[in-house]
Amino acid sequence: MFQVIQVFPQEKAIFRREHQSGFYTTLPYYFSKVFSELPLVWIYPLVFQAICYYMVGLQMGADKFFILFAVIVMSKVCALFTGLAVGSAAPTFEIASLIAPMIMILYLLLSGLYINLDNIRCI
Repeated sequence: MFQVIQVFPQEKAIFRREHQSGFYTTLPYYFSKVFSELPLVWIYPLVFQAICYYMVGLQMGADKFFILFAVIVMSKVCALFTGLAVGSAAPTFEIASLIAPMIMILYLLLSGLYINLDNIRCI
């Protein structure tokens, strides 16, 4: 998320100039930005998981490995989209870098990791 926040405010002036000149609309820019980030979204989690999965001793099996890989990739994609949203909504990098940690703390608080197991009712 923080890599996208650093890059997008720098590109915002260029995007506005090219958008006003009629070179392209918002949708092609957005898709090109997302597709250019996809190799990083896939490669880094794959390297991370290939090292850590067997070192930690998680359940063996290709299906379990790729389920965890899909979860990690989806988490990274959500962070990428959140970073794009914060970077595009904030007028400057400084403001974006102030907003992003607040959103990350909100994600951490609402993720369910801090729930008391005694408060969960069985159905």
